[in-house]
Amino acid sequence: ERAVAGVAAYRAMGACGARCGHGRERPLWRQKLFSAQLPRLADAYKTAPAPSKGGFLSALAHLMRGTPSEAVALQLPTVAPLLVQALASQAAEVKMASLELLISFLQSPDNASHTSLSADNHATTIGLLLEGQVDTLVPALLNAALQSALPVRCRSLDCLAALPTQIQFHKAYPFRAKVTAALSDALTDRKRSVRARAAHCRNVWYMVGA
Repeated sequence: ERAVAGVAAYRAMGACGARCGHGRERPLWRQKLFSAQLPRLADAYKTAPAPSKGGFLSALAHLMRGTPSEAVALQLPTVAPLLVQALASQAAEVKMASLELLISFLQSPDNASHTSLSADNHATTIGLLLEGQVDTLVPALLNAALQSALPVRCRSLDCLAALPTQIQFHKAYPFRAKVTAALSDALTDRKRSVRARAAHCRNVWYMVGA
């Protein structure tokens, strides 16, 4: 509760602190706040009892959502495991916060030139950092794509489609059969937006190693 309350104050401060309180917004204040609070939240999450972990994940997701992705990327070795765990949260808002951050990494302009799916492809910096989480990230994205609210299903499929273009071939290929088979259910989703994304995502994964 304290973690969530702290992030609520952070969001309010960012929304109207300078305008309503006649304060001065200094450059990089969001990055500095993120760098200062991330270790505290990560450590508190690790030692928190199970019923309280969701609150820390929620706080972390909102903190990351208010921070430029470039600053978060520098802390990705610490953030990535927590992002994956946030995808397992029961709160759709927490899932969406983590998915929006993940897609901002995977679709960033710096990664745009590295989209080869061949066996000798070059993984992006973000992809290399995410590779250590692939074994848990792919199942988490599949689960969110098949069992969550509509915005979460759509964003999960976007992330899943972008992932194999940013990681090395030998990391993506072992999941090819699992992903293409699991997406069969999404192809019959009642929402057209989900079906379209599922078709695109499955085509991307079919091309891995083709």
